[in-house]
Amino acid sequence: MDVYLKSAKMISWQGDCVTTFENMNKGDTLVICSQRQVGKSFTCSQLLLYTALNNSGSTSIYVSPTNDSSRKFFTDIKNMVENSHLTTKINESLLIIEFINKSQIIFRSAESKLRGYSCKKGGILVVDEAYYVPSDIWEVVLPFTNVDNSKKVFISTPRFKIGFFYDCYIRALSGDKGYHLISTTDYDTSMFLSDEQKEEYTRLLSPQAYKSEILGQWLDSGEGLFGDYSSVFLIPEDKEPEVVGIDWSNNGGDDTVLSGFNHLHQQCMLEIVTNIEDPVSRAIKVAEIINNHPTIKTVVAETNSIGEVYISIIKRHLKRPSILKTFTTTNDTKKRIVEKLIAAIGQKAITLLPNSQLDYQMSIYEMQSLKNGNYTYNGKKDDCIMATCFAVDEFYNTNSRGTYLLRGR
Repeated sequence: MDVYLKSAKMISWQGDCVTTFENMNKGDTLVICSQRQVGKSFTCSQLLLYTALNNSGSTSIYVSPTNDSSRKFFTDIKNMVENSHLTTKINESLLIIEFINKSQIIFRSAESKLRGYSCKKGGILVVDEAYYVPSDIWEVVLPFTNVDNSKKVFISTPRFKIGFFYDCYIRALSGDKGYHLISTTDYDTSMFLSDEQKEEYTRLLSPQAYKSEILGQWLDSGEGLFGDYSSVFLIPEDKEPEVVGIDWSNNGGDDTVLSGFNHLHQQCMLEIVTNIEDPVSRAIKVAEIINNHPTIKTVVAETNSIGEVYISIIKRHLKRPSILKTFTTTNDTKKRIVEKLIAAIGQKAITLLPNSQLDYQMSIYEMQSLKNGNYTYNGKKDDCIMATCFAVDEFYNTNSRGTYLLRGR
């Protein structure tokens, strides 16, 4: 039985978005450059539901940068449809919603297993927060649309003028065949975000975050916290580290990362240990990596949270346990080592490996003001950054090189 359902009432930019989507040809790409708090997630949900319910037997796939964001969006749609007659199964483990017309929506993230999926029978691919999806993930996600030449919807807040989403934005802006653009800054969005709310965000967000997320404007490469960090990307000839920093995994979804620098202060190691949940096995794996590099003179490991457990295990498996040093992270010590890294990059005193995960994390890292007048640094994921900070803090002395830190942004 086919079920036809009109979309919910769409206002402002949302109406043009739906109309553009309906008029797209198979294989076309809709690029939505959106501010925050203007109904982006709701619009995504309506496009997915409209497609599922009006294309029997279809498979649509939703992808977001993190597992947490994918599950949250799954929950939002589940809450919309779970008490209706429209679904036959809602699988909260696999994050799949199946409908009475044999259509389904699959929810995945850049952090999950992505091989073996395809959009089918009129289904679509929706990539949410597309700017923040790492470049290597796009190579896996785009083939989802090959089997059925499916429509694609890429939606995101803007950030820096680099990366796949920005390239798609430029193609749509230029009117390239098969590309369509909706930019929320072209519309009156005051019904979503009032001037008073915008004023409040000026006190809560960094200037960079306010410009991109609230004003919906693209940033130049030098406007981020780490400046033009890509200018220090280098693959060094010397691959043997002397100083290594370790950031352990936590419940926020970070991985265990080892970041190492050689005697020339060139990053030559960025080992990401994932998919090992058992703390003993994870610590043994980290010890194996360290033992395989006899050039290592110092290993700096964070003690916070589960760090002390890992450290006690790793000491028993290191050939040279004396090289292990500990670091306790507080807001003050975190600010100090992050600002060291900012200075080292700004003065080109170090080089960094051109790694997609590190690139992604550095592009979204920002300063945040606290209610007590203080500030801190945060990112959606920062394991690569923090491991690098621990290592750089061990050998880099800002006092001998002058000041580069940009405070009070």
